[in-house]
Amino acid sequence: MSESNQTPQIFNMHKRRAKFERAKSRLALNGHTSFIWDHIAAEFCERLAAITRQFHNVLITGPMTHYAQDFRAAGDNAILEDANITLETHHNEDALPYEAEQFDVIISGGTLDSVNDLPGALIQMRRFLKPDGLLLGSIFGSGSLSILKSIMMAADGDAVRPHIHPQIDIRTMADLLVRAGFKLPVADRDSLIIRYSNLFDMVSDIRDIGLGNSLSAHTPAYNKASLYRALERWNELQEEDDKVSEHCELIHFNGWSPSTDQPKPAKRGSGKISLADALKPNADKLE
Repeated sequence: MSESNQTPQIFNMHKRRAKFERAKSRLALNGHTSFIWDHIAAEFCERLAAITRQFHNVLITGPMTHYAQDFRAAGDNAILEDANITLETHHNEDALPYEAEQFDVIISGGTLDSVNDLPGALIQMRRFLKPDGLLLGSIFGSGSLSILKSIMMAADGDAVRPHIHPQIDIRTMADLLVRAGFKLPVADRDSLIIRYSNLFDMVSDIRDIGLGNSLSAHTPAYNKASLYRALERWNELQEEDDKVSEHCELIHFNGWSPSTDQPKPAKRGSGKISLADALKPNADKLE
């Protein structure tokens, strides 16, 4: 493969892994889990609870590995109750070492947005799934941490430094699922507002989920002048109760690997009633 055809290395995978390991140690030391991961895991449990059939081989990646037992018991049907669960924390999601059609379900939350090849990771995961296998995922979408971006830009002053990871929107995520070969794709947005009394609590929460700067580009450390500008910007953003509201845009998504048993859309022109006729009885109500 020529150099020009290689995937751009936006993220430094060693830095990324180190930050996730630091986050794991911080949470273990403090004796709790991150409320962000709790929220994503609860969403996955709700989606699993809506499925009635049993699954037997499951792959869980990244921070979601801490919630394996919650997923196993999710819902009255407990569709993963007797499943063999593989926990993956050592490999990057775009370079996983598994065989084709090995799993019935793959669960990945909060990490796919920091791989160098997201389209490739989705294609790979689809190949790992058996026919009619399920991918459950969640990423941080565009608009996340807009307040923190503003504060870091103020801290940089006249300098221009890379800090924030690239983010995609819900439409792009849905398109990527289709391009990767998933059927019946669903993507929806979940907006969280998190209120903070001080900047250092916000930074602490970011570190608890391993979302520090993992970009390949080198970013110099902040000095006292940078910190002063950051705190000055924080004061400008404070609301009447002296708190600042940060935003986190989560994109939850799922898709199924192709199978001949899946429902298919009706052929164009096969409808028995035209759309115009279907809407006609309600036309008078709109006038």
